Amino acid sequence: MPNVVESLYHDLTSPDVNPPAWALSSRNWLIIFMIILAPLSFLKNINSLRHSSYVALFSVGELIQLLFPFRKSDQVPQHILSL
Repeated sequence: MPNVVESLYHDLTSPDVNPPAWALSSRNWLIIFMIILAPLSFLKNINSLRHSSYVALFSVGELIQLLFPFRKSDQVPQHILSL
């Protein structure tokens, strides 16, 4: 997540501006996502777990959206594409 934040930060601002240090710490991102997902997993009704499933599906969709353009570009080394 820190690499994604850094690249998005450079895309949305000027390239010479660096993101804040807390945004580059993977520990902080883990804590933020746990604060969001932990209460959802302790809900009493099993149907309430669909909210955490929505978050997981959104995360997978975002990952595919971020990685798919690199699959088509020449920026990725060939030995990675063959995996």
